[in-house]
Amino acid sequence: MVPVRILLERFKRLTRPNILVREKTSVIIQEEVSVKIDDKKIFLRNGVIYVDTHDPIVKSEIFLKKRKILGRIQEELGERGVFDIK
Repeated sequence: MVPVRILLERFKRLTRPNILVREKTSVIIQEEVSVKIDDKKIFLRNGVIYVDTHDPIVKSEIFLKKRKILGRIQEELGERGVFDIK
């Protein structure tokens, strides 16, 4: 018999669903930039959060406050592996 602990070992490395990251990112951006971005327009790939907005002012505000936004995301979600926002 194989112990259950060994069978469940692979599930330790699973990360939180992207839905949670998208929702938290949307809330944090709204608090920092004062602009509501729908969580369906936020994508996470390979540790990079992509925000799909066509407003250059919003993009500039996100870029200017990128360090603060990333810091809050990592603070609230823990070790998530989010490295950049684009």
